[in-house]
Amino acid sequence: MIVARHCRRAFSLVLAVIGFLACGLAAHGQDTETKEDPHFAKFMTGALPTPHSKLCVLIDGNTGTILYERNAHMRRPPASTTKMAACLVLIHDGKLSDTVTAPPGIEKTEESSLHLASGEKISLEDLLYAMMLRSANDTPVAGAYYLCGSIPPFVDKMNDLVKTIGCRDTHFVTPNGLYAPNHYSTPYDLALIARYGLTHSSVFARIVKTQRRKIVRSIHKRDNVVKNTAETFLKVFPGANGVKTGYVRQAGHCFVGSATRNGWPLIAVALNSPSCRSDVMQMLSYGFSNFEPSMVYKKFTPAGQVQLAGVAGAVPVKTAMPLFDVVSRHGAPIASPVYTIKAIPASHRRPGNVRKGELVGSVMLLANGKPIMTTGAVATEPASEALSARLENAVSNGSGSGAGIIIAKLLVGAAIVVAIGLVVLVFYGRTLTKTNRRRRSRVTPNV
Repeated sequence: MIVARHCRRAFSLVLAVIGFLACGLAAHGQDTETKEDPHFAKFMTGALPTPHSKLCVLIDGNTGTILYERNAHMRRPPASTTKMAACLVLIHDGKLSDTVTAPPGIEKTEESSLHLASGEKISLEDLLYAMMLRSANDTPVAGAYYLCGSIPPFVDKMNDLVKTIGCRDTHFVTPNGLYAPNHYSTPYDLALIARYGLTHSSVFARIVKTQRRKIVRSIHKRDNVVKNTAETFLKVFPGANGVKTGYVRQAGHCFVGSATRNGWPLIAVALNSPSCRSDVMQMLSYGFSNFEPSMVYKKFTPAGQVQLAGVAGAVPVKTAMPLFDVVSRHGAPIASPVYTIKAIPASHRRPGNVRKGELVGSVMLLANGKPIMTTGAVATEPASEALSARLENAVSNGSGSGAGIIIAKLLVGAAIVVAIGLVVLVFYGRTLTKTNRRRRSRVTPNV
């Protein structure tokens, strides 16, 4: 009896130790749910936020206007929120139906993982779901090799993208957010990246809003369900869109969250916080309760003219979408700015005729001269390509038809002949006039 009792105790102790180790290993380095108060309703009162995070921001998803912030421009390790940029690069430059082959040595990727094996095949689309839902660190590595052949040029693409978006305090070294010196971002820059993804990529928006996804793999076929690490946020917060969690020891728990209500999107970011999801919910609730979008210019508002290369005359344009600012719900607006709009021509448009309704640039909304929102500029009427540009394109563009090139050359030749003829006529006319004057001066009238 005594021996049996001691055996049972020893066995229970062994099970407890195994359970402890298993939990520790499962939580290590992964973007798991943090231990937050499950009664999330108290974080949705709309009151002024009291986040644990000392690096956080709330922005309007339309304009990027900051509605609440604490050290929004302070640089920090961004952990797996980095994957937002990796995902956008792969969406932009890759093809969702392509097959991605995991490179040799991918098993060495640390921490959270899809457990890809060298040579394993997976579609790019399923790879992106695993990247953004499970936050698997090996997936951006496989994506980097698929797109660029190695990690450094892929990370260069990520850095180029975020600079284009307007991020001034972001620099990536790894594609997945694993800690590295000189790998940093800020709450505001991460909000801008999320805003860009949700606004410009329907694929990105669809992926980050998914709670669970079944994927298809070629080797580890049983590990085929990926769960969103932001699943609780998606379930409990009204209008939630996702976006991305993150954790490494040096960064702490991080969360970029977005929600849309009545068509109005807000984005909040909390870095290095044990209650990052609650912090984000507080800020979003505060934003929806205390602010609202105010339409400054309606859709299809005339927005001036743009001058396009190779097009005869200026092209009148109008706004492709409404332009908004943000105002307080409680009386006085945040400010009383003077609004103006500025039409900007497309810089890389190929010369050619302009169709009515064609996107030919952008329209920027400015408040007291400061840009706050941009939409597309569409042509209000057709415009013809300038003759000089038409002839030049027909002659120099190898893609044109042979007949078109011959006609263009004939037209150019005819124009040259006409010009020479005009010069000859002018010269001959002047000579004839001088000759007639001399003859008249020599004639003596009869008396």
